[in-house]
Amino acid sequence: MGNEIDRLRSTLRKQVSKFVASQTGIRQPLRPIFDKIRQKGRTAFLFGGALRDLIIHGLKENPRDLDIVVSKMTPELEKYLSKYLEKRTRFGGFQVCISRWDFDIWALGDTWAFRENHFSGKAFSDLPKTTFLDIQAVVAELIPKPGAPRRIYSNGFFEAVLKRTIDINFEDNPFPKLCVLTALMTARKLDFTVAPRLTKYILHHVERLELEELVDLQQRHYKRALFDCDTLTQWIASLKSQHREAPKRPANLPCAKIEQPWLPTAGFQYSFQANAASTVADRVNSPVPS
Repeated sequence: MGNEIDRLRSTLRKQVSKFVASQTGIRQPLRPIFDKIRQKGRTAFLFGGALRDLIIHGLKENPRDLDIVVSKMTPELEKYLSKYLEKRTRFGGFQVCISRWDFDIWALGDTWAFRENHFSGKAFSDLPKTTFLDIQAVVAELIPKPGAPRRIYSNGFFEAVLKRTIDINFEDNPFPKLCVLTALMTARKLDFTVAPRLTKYILHHVERLELEELVDLQQRHYKRALFDCDTLTQWIASLKSQHREAPKRPANLPCAKIEQPWLPTAGFQYSFQANAASTVADRVNSPVPS
């Protein structure tokens, strides 16, 4: 598998280079934006969902959202982003819209798992360890220094792509509803199987909630319910049956129509957690990771 991972890493590096440098179509405004973010925020990395889409779909589909983590949220970067601000998170992150592109941008040190000291290392190379799913666990340098290769760090991401199976990467998370919804939507959209550990996690938590809560969560954060209660009920029943019959095998989700090509991203989880932290703090005593 080592050679295949090296091949995928090389492919992703090329795809990111093309994506960042693109001067055509809807991607044309991105390069000057990327340059400004890097210049004003020093080192910057793309995170999670956009990279997943680039390795799976190539440049055929444009990522809906871009998650960018910077080494430091400098005053110059804050001033630049404020012109396009849609929402400011409780911990200093920015949700902005620039030239029809949506960005979640935050400082490396404001990543939840780092703030709560879940990891001894808090570098960009440690960032992939903080995502709930392994299929989100990858970062790529936005614009490398001249002559230097683009740095890419991962934690099970390429293995997930090769196996076409998603699994838990970092479980400690006080938002199980969000994690369950993210896992289900990701598995269905990518047509990936669900690993036994993740299947067990989903089944454990759905017993403690009403599926209408997952529909409401979609309405609040995606502005529409992509999957209704009947579909979710069908998925859970299928997972239960497969897990009961073969608890050590990955499970498949039944097919369902997807109304729009959108997947939860690392930035979506960061923003959800940052914005919800004040209310969650009243009922969650454990650390709040990313």
